[in-house]
Amino acid sequence: DLLRVSELESGSIRVGSSEIQIDDMLSEIREAYAAIAESKSIALTLDAPPRLPLLRGDRDHIELAIQNLIGNAIKYTPEGGSVALRADGDEREFSLDVVDTGIGISPEESALVFDKFYRSGDDRVHESEGSGLGLALAREIARLHGGDITLESELNRGSRFTLRLPTDRAA
Repeated sequence: DLLRVSELESGSIRVGSSEIQIDDMLSEIREAYAAIAESKSIALTLDAPPRLPLLRGDRDHIELAIQNLIGNAIKYTPEGGSVALRADGDEREFSLDVVDTGIGISPEESALVFDKFYRSGDDRVHESEGSGLGLALAREIARLHGGDITLESELNRGSRFTLRLPTDRAA
């Protein structure tokens, strides 16, 4: 992750530009995380319209950003909780909400979670492994594609990370 963040920030890594079937990608990612969620008795759902618009960008990088969001949601959701993926899009924008019933993030820390190496002071976060780079990397990827990631969270209630990417222009 550190190498990828450094490469992205320095401009030494090229972001590819191809058409991406985002609905297929989301189904594949959901399937890849199903066993992890099931092992924690977490309901992992995907809610998307029958057809999502094509994205233009680097599939591997966009997939990595989405995996970071879903992986964190599952990691910080206690046993028996839920993680919902809600996708939507039109000719201008694709959006993906990753909504969990996890431990949540305090208002003071919400602005910091996208900083490199930042890990919450919450003891529950330190029970899990992590480098503090996943969200920084995900946001950098979104921004390189002309989009962004935002966060709404309530401590002890859960979080909603929203990834938005344009569909009407090349990366």
